[in-house]
Amino acid sequence: MPGSASAGAGTSGEAMSAETGESSDEGESASSTTEESSSEVGTSEMPSGYASPGEEGSSPNPGMMPPGYSGGYAGAPGTEGGGYPGMPGGVPAAPQGPPGFDVLAQMAFQQGREHDGFKYLCAYAVTTDQGAADVLPKIEWVTGLKGPLMGVRWGIGAQVTPDSYRGDFKPVGVTQQLPQRRTGARGGYGGGSGAEGGAPPTSGMEYGAPGGGAAGNAAGLSRFAGELGERLLAEFESRIQNGNFGQILRDAPVAGGAGAGPGAGAYGGEYGAEGSGGSAAMSGPSYPGGSMPPGGSGFGAPGGVRGPAAAAAPQITRGMSFLGLDSQEKLLQKAAREGLQVLVLLNMEMTVNRKTNLITNETEMLLFDVAKKTQLYATDKFNNLKIQNERQGNKDDGVKEQFDKLFKFVDENLLVTAPPATLNAANVLVRVSGLASAKHDSVLPVLAEIRFWQRKGLLPEAEMLNAYKQLLGDEPGTQLVSGDDAAKRKALEKWLPRG
Repeated sequence: MPGSASAGAGTSGEAMSAETGESSDEGESASSTTEESSSEVGTSEMPSGYASPGEEGSSPNPGMMPPGYSGGYAGAPGTEGGGYPGMPGGVPAAPQGPPGFDVLAQMAFQQGREHDGFKYLCAYAVTTDQGAADVLPKIEWVTGLKGPLMGVRWGIGAQVTPDSYRGDFKPVGVTQQLPQRRTGARGGYGGGSGAEGGAPPTSGMEYGAPGGGAAGNAAGLSRFAGELGERLLAEFESRIQNGNFGQILRDAPVAGGAGAGPGAGAYGGEYGAEGSGGSAAMSGPSYPGGSMPPGGSGFGAPGGVRGPAAAAAPQITRGMSFLGLDSQEKLLQKAAREGLQVLVLLNMEMTVNRKTNLITNETEMLLFDVAKKTQLYATDKFNNLKIQNERQGNKDDGVKEQFDKLFKFVDENLLVTAPPATLNAANVLVRVSGLASAKHDSVLPVLAEIRFWQRKGLLPEAEMLNAYKQLLGDEPGTQLVSGDDAAKRKALEKWLPRG
């Protein structure tokens, strides 16, 4: 039928998953053009992709939840604290099958497998009426990404120029011995080497994050990105806690049962300043010269080799993962595999003065729409030595101004909000037609979005069925709509996290 979900999509129906494009030169600067967004919702304004492609994660430890347990977030056995408001309570039942998708979602969140948690929530929403009632109302609009999402998840990574650099990053906030102050005092960051002006680069430097779960990863980010990382994390977490990036992220169980926190002290403090031996703001062990500690996960492969890691990216806090050091193109690919919506790229240019051993770090922060692989925002460059000089002269260093501008953009474009008033059944049908005809690395969020539109009264059930059949095949699509619980679960088994 004309305009049905089985109709061709055209350009408005390109897949929401990020496709791998041609690799760009790793040292190439990204465009600083900021994508403008509009509250008007027409065919060209619907989101072009669902940023949830994924390498399926491992299944939760079956010993953590008894078979047949299908309770919800609130009061699920073996968990501490509450769960998502409105989720069904967990009451033990006689063993009668595998755990429900709601229980699997909570377990995944508690284990730090956030991407899997969202997949299970999608499955819960499309297989049960209770799941639809619990989860779908929490899907909200994101103006800058031009579409509805369960949550706005970020990844942070760095592109370093030159690519061969293996030395101390000396990020903003790390004090170096400037020439006019060379009096024998020692510098260094996080237990520095003691060499005046910081240690020069060394070959074979390894970039790894300390252990300790999310809290350890937050401390690792602080050592890696210094004050810029701490400010970014603090601003991000305040919005997570306020539900600005979605109710699900606000209420999700915290990995390991403990808050990650920014791991940061006062922003104006000195990290490894003269004679300090490190910053009290950072937990965990110190490493020579401010370098990343050897081994660990997330800040690069062992031995300093950069490239995609086999395991999921380490979680820094709810809604934020660390993607490591790599080129812009590869970081976007990693972000897509993790189902992230926004990439924060630290574009770092490193220079070493061999006479003074002073290390110049010029970093600009770029925001990208992961699904479209387009740049959304760029800060000015932060020059670590210039900022240190201005602070020592009691001058305005411009850091706060840059962060104020950055998060003004975030608040206007990347927070969840109500759908535009102009949204209607006609452009929703165009949107769904595009999703149904496109290829996706993971269809679970697409299925959830389609049911979201149907429950809002903007998509007929017949069109939802047509879309499901296109995405899953005739038999699985039909079973997902009208089959029993076992048949619905079987219809999705290909797309669930692998065990």
